[in-house]
Amino acid sequence: MTYTDIQNERYFLTLIKKKNIIEIMSKNTGHTWKIEDKKICFDLSHSHAFYSDYHYQTSFGTLVEAIDYIKEHDIFQLGGRKRSRKKPAYALNIK
Repeated sequence: MTYTDIQNERYFLTLIKKKNIIEIMSKNTGHTWKIEDKKICFDLSHSHAFYSDYHYQTSFGTLVEAIDYIKEHDIFQLGGRKRSRKKPAYALNIK
């Protein structure tokens, strides 16, 4: 899997793509993610909203593992976590 493959996935909205960094937003939760290729691993940073700062989440050996983690995180968020009453800032209605 490459950054281009991620851009072609309908699951994500690509926000920024640079040489070794891609920032994406989950169309399911609106959470944003920054994946940075450190050559020996992929650092994954996370934000709960487009306008919030990223915080370091974890690292993975492969890009596939990082993407799988994001999708599992979405399942957790949508399945059991209480949602905020505030309207999300991204206000996307994506199916």
